[in-house]
Amino acid sequence: MTEIRYEPGRYRIRITGHAGAGEKGRDIVCAGVSALAFALLRQAGGEEAAVTVDPAAALIDVRCAPADEAAALRCRAMLDTVAGGLRLIAETWPDYVRFETISGKEEACV
Repeated sequence: MTEIRYEPGRYRIRITGHAGAGEKGRDIVCAGVSALAFALLRQAGGEEAAVTVDPAAALIDVRCAPADEAAALRCRAMLDTVAGGLRLIAETWPDYVRFETISGKEEACV
């Protein structure tokens, strides 16, 4: 199962695990999650972000650390957009993807 944890107050998305909805290379659920994750990674490269990708552990972790209000708005828009797509995948395939939003104090993760 793929587990997604979105922490908007900390500007963070963490994706772990394999969906297991089909054979390797033909898993449509994995493909959807991966497409959104890699789009996020590409965009996060332009922001002040800490990115961890560990294929062996099936882990993608993106944490933005916006330096100012404009950067915070860009980070939040980027993360909210990807999180929305991931949430839809989890709602459509709940046996393979779990999505959780963690609310908390609004602060950047450094």
